[in-house]
Amino acid sequence: MKEKLVYKFPSSSAPEISEVGGKGLSLIKGSKKKLPVPPGFILTVSFFAPWIADIKRSDVWNLFIDSVETKQLKLCKEIKDFALKLSFSQLQLSTLSEMTCKSPPDSIFAVRSSSPEEDLEGSSFAGIYETELGITNNNLQQSIRQVFASCLDPRIYAYKKENNFDICDPKIAVIIQQQIPSEISGVGFSLNPFTNNYDEVVINSNWGLGESVVSGVITPDTYIIDRIGYKIKSKITGSKEQSIWLNDEGGTFEKQNFKSSQNTLDNEKAKLITELITEVENIYNKPMDIEWAFYKEKLYLLQARPITTYFPLPEEMQTISCKRKVLYQDMTISVQGLYKPLSAAGTSIYISFFDHLCRYIFFKKPHLSPKNSLLWITAGRMYANLSNLFSFVGKNNAVNFIQNMDPLSAKIIINIDENIYKRTKSHKLKFKLTVLHIVFKAAPYLLRGLLFPAYTDKLNHRKFKAFEKYAKKLSERDLPIDIFTDKLLKKLVVLIFKHGAPLALSARGLLRCIKKFIPDAQETDLESLELALPNNVTTKMGMELYKLSTFIPAKMDKKQFFQKLTDNSLPSELKEAWNKFLNAYGHRCPDELEPASPRYRDNPQPLVDMVFSVRTSEGEPSPVNNFKKLETKRKKAFDNIYKLASKNRLFKAKLVKFIYRYIETFAGYRETHKYYAIYAVDLIRQKIQQIGKDLYKADRLDSAEQAFELNLNELSRCTINNDIDARAIVLKNTALTDRFRKYPKLPTIFDSRGLILRAPARKAKPGEIPGTSVSAGVAKGPVKVMHTPTEKPFNKGDILVARATDPAWTTLFVNASAVILEVGGALQHGALVAREYGLPCVTGIENATSLWSDGEMVEVDGDSGIIRKVPPRSL
Repeated sequence: MKEKLVYKFPSSSAPEISEVGGKGLSLIKGSKKKLPVPPGFILTVSFFAPWIADIKRSDVWNLFIDSVETKQLKLCKEIKDFALKLSFSQLQLSTLSEMTCKSPPDSIFAVRSSSPEEDLEGSSFAGIYETELGITNNNLQQSIRQVFASCLDPRIYAYKKENNFDICDPKIAVIIQQQIPSEISGVGFSLNPFTNNYDEVVINSNWGLGESVVSGVITPDTYIIDRIGYKIKSKITGSKEQSIWLNDEGGTFEKQNFKSSQNTLDNEKAKLITELITEVENIYNKPMDIEWAFYKEKLYLLQARPITTYFPLPEEMQTISCKRKVLYQDMTISVQGLYKPLSAAGTSIYISFFDHLCRYIFFKKPHLSPKNSLLWITAGRMYANLSNLFSFVGKNNAVNFIQNMDPLSAKIIINIDENIYKRTKSHKLKFKLTVLHIVFKAAPYLLRGLLFPAYTDKLNHRKFKAFEKYAKKLSERDLPIDIFTDKLLKKLVVLIFKHGAPLALSARGLLRCIKKFIPDAQETDLESLELALPNNVTTKMGMELYKLSTFIPAKMDKKQFFQKLTDNSLPSELKEAWNKFLNAYGHRCPDELEPASPRYRDNPQPLVDMVFSVRTSEGEPSPVNNFKKLETKRKKAFDNIYKLASKNRLFKAKLVKFIYRYIETFAGYRETHKYYAIYAVDLIRQKIQQIGKDLYKADRLDSAEQAFELNLNELSRCTINNDIDARAIVLKNTALTDRFRKYPKLPTIFDSRGLILRAPARKAKPGEIPGTSVSAGVAKGPVKVMHTPTEKPFNKGDILVARATDPAWTTLFVNASAVILEVGGALQHGALVAREYGLPCVTGIENATSLWSDGEMVEVDGDSGIIRKVPPRSL
């Protein structure tokens, strides 16, 4: 089949993205849907194939291929210069002539890039490729050359390297489109790019052509539109220092401060843009970013592309606009600090665990959804439904509970209007009945612990050992992975419910009761009741780690230790102590909830680091002695509380002692359920590893580790049926989790319409400079004030300070740790690239380039929009 060199639009053609690029495909698709797209045509990737072939045959290209990265970047300019001298072939000229002859002789065009890698969901290449405006037939060929050559620009090279694109296979298509002599133009997002609110459209606008808005050289007007009622929720009039206009004869010219104090849009125009953005989003079924223009009161769509940096809320967790919203908390972050999503295998393990827990408690599997449960697991994350929690215990009690595990989330929640998210009274009744059922089910085990704590503790430890024995024996059987996991988790649920979690939770609750019983007790004594409690498996692990460190010879450093460990030449006593520790704790590791994470026995480096971190010098107090001192302090604190209770009433004192005996025995159990859950996860991990090796050996996966991106059922089916395409399943399973992995920082608190909630921005204190936050996050670093992108070296970790940025500045974002701009809005180049790179960015800082000197240390708080100087002691 002959490859097409050109596609026109509007037309009925349906090219592939590999032919016309993302931008070109969106224009063809939009025009087919009768959207107001100015007509034009696209020179395809095949049109430029001869030029690419010429480039790849050149000496400078061969030098580029054989060079190191630093030299490749410099050679990009030489390759681009070579490309700018390429000639059109007869076939190229005749193809171009055939398309332009259909246009009036006085036509004016916009010439834009459309790379197959550009304007995709995961990569925007925001403004790095060149655009030529106001082009006539006389200079069309040179403009096409210029836009083509931009695919070889050093900025493109840097972006591709950073985002893992193939740098050795440049491809580009070029759009030639009728230029609209815009009177008002700008950009629009179908969701709020900073708050992630799906129910808000954000528009930036200026007089004239949209280039001034897109390039970020001015501060435009900003409008936030309520998508439900199409009303303007907020409006900020930008300074609009400059506007760009189209010449009738071709080319462009600038106007300074044209109507800069006037608003560019009225309610009707804002509504029309919102309707267009909504229509575009509905066509693509994903959040979209458009460029638009008004000319003679008619609205035109110039470009449409997927938004690259937004938080993609799982579909089952979303609610419809206008319906009551649900508030969520990401417990994977709040409890475990895991920002990366769990693998498909990990997700299915924890879904299976909670399924067994529900079956054990309720004798059947309940019909759960994100909206009617307290906990929901999907796409590698564990979410709490705070709306249901509010309905059950009230917002204040929920905040007190969350405060203990995640103070930052508690600070956000305390400022939320619970009436927006609170569920109905019927939900409250259902949850109360559910909790009563759970308490009733756990009551026999709690009562046994209360009456006979020592016996119960001894019994529990026997059950813990029995579980380990059962689990090891089960793992030796040749069972399908899903059946093995099913049996193991069923046993784990019984162990945790009868002998672990309820005892620990109730002990924590009774600790609060003591504080209420004895209101006159010293706060320091009450707090000391939680010190150095027995039966804490994590504390015990820390003590064992210290004991292990005492076997290391004083003169042996970390490097020597690791070498001897690798060579299996550790001294015998040290080797025995090391193996003993691994037998007890080798199934643990950083990010241990994730089954794909290497355990200490697989990758001992983190454990070696820990061992050397707890090593003490001669005369330095040991962790064991410190623990004993804290234990003594706890016992003394209880004696003080008991004496205080005895003064009031003997019965109360005896009750406090009775309760505290239970607390002392079982409060330390709070880590036990996790220890054995991770023990089970490790055994499942070992099974998955073997399956992965087999699938990789059979060339059904690209690596053995990819097996963790198959859920338990899929793993089992793949081992039975050799015809199942395991790679295709992995691709499907990672579609959403890969988006999560690329998102700079997953939110902790958000609602069912995508809105990310943050703590209220506080007022700037003396020494702080407030601005407008356009990209979240916090970073510290040395300031580097830049007036041009090449005026001086820009190092890794520098904080970029500039008046504004355009695509020429993109390479600096690779090294930047944060960005401070004098002008620019949330939808402009600097903000877009900062969000894509996950960099904090604050704009609207008057005289930004004269406020700091190079090397001065500052903190950029993209959450609150504040920049503060960092004192030397904070570095």
